[in-house]
Amino acid sequence: MIQRAPARLSLTALCALSACVLAACGGGGDDPSGGLGSISGVLSGMEQGKSLVLQNNGSDDLALSANGAFAFAQPMALGAAYAVTVKSQPVGQTCAVSNGNGTIAANNAGNVAVVCSLGSGGNGNKLAIGVPSLLGDWLENGCVTTGGQSYKRLVRATKKTDTSIWYSQIFHSYANGNCSGSNFSVMPQALGEVSFSRSESNERIAANWGEFTTVTNTVSPTIWAKKSETLLCLLGDQKPSIQPTLEAVESSLATLSALGCFSKVPR
Repeated sequence: MIQRAPARLSLTALCALSACVLAACGGGGDDPSGGLGSISGVLSGMEQGKSLVLQNNGSDDLALSANGAFAFAQPMALGAAYAVTVKSQPVGQTCAVSNGNGTIAANNAGNVAVVCSLGSGGNGNKLAIGVPSLLGDWLENGCVTTGGQSYKRLVRATKKTDTSIWYSQIFHSYANGNCSGSNFSVMPQALGEVSFSRSESNERIAANWGEFTTVTNTVSPTIWAKKSETLLCLLGDQKPSIQPTLEAVESSLATLSALGCFSKVPR
């Protein structure tokens, strides 16, 4: 009995040592990823010699010049939201993202698919995008009635830089309730500036994503979208964008009456 006791103690010590080894090797259940996940997927259909740029949540640019697997460099915390979008399309093609929105889980989001097809890119049929396509005066289609009077709002966009505009408004006031006949125009009111970070379009709509900074330095995301070259709609947004793709913007525009948009005023 006296000789067996050390054997039992040795077994106990061995078990304790094994537990320590397991803990040191990660066998105790620690998360080896450190709580971070990655975003990856597959690009297909892009023609040889062309390239595109993807983004996640409006940043972390990823330039791709060949079909196949891809992965964003920036890791994300588990539970974080991601939104993969196409920042710039390959010339002559249109690429669409599927499974591009979600929440990081199980250490990764690896089922993003980007499929390119022959489309309106570069063929001259897409709506114009960027600052030059937004400049000028845009008159509200709807009529706002208050008492026996009514008014329309005119939006004026003037160039600040190649990627930003000065944003002001003018109110046309009418002495009747239907915005007809002669009107009295209030002096232009400066609202602030809009800086655009990216733009996309197809044959049906154009979308310009940016940030609106008021004269009091309040900043809010915005999307200046067009249903045609002469019909402008101003959409509110969030950061990260809740309408990060051209398809999402088109869905929003489908529910917006033309009365809530602005028509281009001929020069």
